[in-house]
Amino acid sequence: MPTAPLDPALPDPIAAPVTPESIAATDALIIDILRHRVGKDERAAKPHDWFTATVLTIRDRIIDRWMESTRETYASGGKRVYYLSLEFLIGRLLRDALSNMGLTREIAAWAAPHLAPDASVIAAASSLMHAVHDEFTYDSKATKADTPPLEAFRAKRGVCQDFAHVMIIALRHAGIPAAYVSGYLRTNPPPGKARLVGADATHAWANVWCGAGLGWVGFDPTNAMLAGNDHIFTAMGRDFSDVSPLDGVFIGGGGQRMKVSVEVTPLDS
Repeated sequence: MPTAPLDPALPDPIAAPVTPESIAATDALIIDILRHRVGKDERAAKPHDWFTATVLTIRDRIIDRWMESTRETYASGGKRVYYLSLEFLIGRLLRDALSNMGLTREIAAWAAPHLAPDASVIAAASSLMHAVHDEFTYDSKATKADTPPLEAFRAKRGVCQDFAHVMIIALRHAGIPAAYVSGYLRTNPPPGKARLVGADATHAWANVWCGAGLGWVGFDPTNAMLAGNDHIFTAMGRDFSDVSPLDGVFIGGGGQRMKVSVEVTPLDS
């Protein structure tokens, strides 16, 4: 179906400027829905919680109002333009809202020097990966599975999950598609190679879309290396909550504590 040209007589919702006031108003709406619809406090919310709150805000409070106020403005010949404009509006609102929440703003500002606009995706991601590796300390006691990414970022301490989350948030803010990967590392390295950090537990790294030619490329900020043969891929998602290796609800009396260790060795050929 050919795309109808935009009628200059029709109001263009994309032309409205984004101002600090409009950003603050959108942030307030998102935080309200995060608290009352998603059921999360902004200090403990994860990236997926913010995304859910943003989508609900756009659907319930922005798009519905915009559609209602402009429905009569677009004649039948402008229906195609109407829906095209709506698609662009959704995209712009998502990016503006997520890019200006406190979760991403602080991490993005730190990462900006490592994501040069003229660099290739693989070069920028490599620079960011090494920055995380060099500036953060691996400390298995510093964070837990539900520690917010911003808390780990500010402490500059954590584990592979935290490092992957920080890298993913920075890349997405820059417009680079990135995903969370859960997997394992080979426990005992081949002769002459150093043992990788995180080899005795589940591991995590970031997958970055590097174009159709390369596809998804794994970057391991914990070990400052590309994911290779010693990285065993199990699942990929938006963040840890998408691909948690153990998930469920325990009902019963008494306390509990679980300790897990992992050993990965290649089968004899």
